[in-house]
Amino acid sequence: MKDNDDNLNLVDDSDHIPRGEPWKILIVDDEPEVHDITTVALSNFTFANCGIEFIHAYSGAEATKIVDETDGIAVMLVDVVMEHDHAGLDFVRYVREVAKCKFVRIILRTG
Repeated sequence: MKDNDDNLNLVDDSDHIPRGEPWKILIVDDEPEVHDITTVALSNFTFANCGIEFIHAYSGAEATKIVDETDGIAVMLVDVVMEHDHAGLDFVRYVREVAKCKFVRIILRTG
């Protein structure tokens, strides 16, 4: 018998995001092509009968401003290397430690 640790358990904590509105996905990357292909790849995606609203930031500094001004971001797709080698990691640290965004899902990406 396999160990239960191999099972993937999804937890729906979407109560922290207003229902009926599109899911906000913040794309943080300094390459416009990454924004374009991500938008194309996810444009028809829905979850819980809600579509997606894409928010675009082309630097860690721009993403920080967006986080400060925007409520309800569900997912952040963050490039690690932008203005400098760890700009994305600095942004993630800001999100978790300064802005105290506990529920947003952060996906780190790098080329």
